[in-house]
Amino acid sequence: MCCFLLRSVVLVCVILASAPWQVAAEQVESYRYKHVTGSQVHYFDWQLNSGETLYLQTRQQLELTETRFNSDLSTLSWKIRDSDSLTDLTVERRGNSLVMQGTFKGEILSKEEPIDEAPWYQALSVSLRQFVELEQESVHFWTIRADNLEVHQLRASRQKNTSIMVGNDSVATIQLKIQPTGWRAPFWNATFWLREDDGVFLRYQGRSGPPGAPTTVITMVSRDLNILVK
Repeated sequence: MCCFLLRSVVLVCVILASAPWQVAAEQVESYRYKHVTGSQVHYFDWQLNSGETLYLQTRQQLELTETRFNSDLSTLSWKIRDSDSLTDLTVERRGNSLVMQGTFKGEILSKEEPIDEAPWYQALSVSLRQFVELEQESVHFWTIRADNLEVHQLRASRQKNTSIMVGNDSVATIQLKIQPTGWRAPFWNATFWLREDDGVFLRYQGRSGPPGAPTTVITMVSRDLNILVK
């Protein structure tokens, strides 16, 4: 397991009542993150929009993704467009299938991938916010590797709460461990840190590929840029 999380992270509801991750109608959360793998460094912009449907947009150079969510923060649909890699793809959940249609790396694609009733989390930076409100210790979910469209089931499990440095500030966080389910579990894992108060994604760390691959670290570099849409 490797970089499927990295691009997905690169991931509060429509007004439903009392969950701390929710934002007011027509509000936008905007953050910028730094992504480091070995000697490679780049930045991406992350914008979460509320309204009739909660949706996330991320932009990294020529790549633009849009993820739409159910009220429980599971994924409804995921779109990725990248003119550099000749990709213009839409994925939707229909029952217990992920339906992929469009162009991926220059090839026309139309297929269905079967899954079970577990939720689909394509943007973990949003879907994992449920751990702020819920007392559950772990959750199983499906996700898609952005580099090859393989579908995998993962498990997120709560670790001890801790504080990390974000810029010059010490911030209380919820720490989560992500790893595959089944026999693959011992071979890869990653760690997410979410702000304890509201679940905002602060940091990711995990190996970028098989054993021996460099570690990837994603950190927030601008924060709390909340914009109220008029």
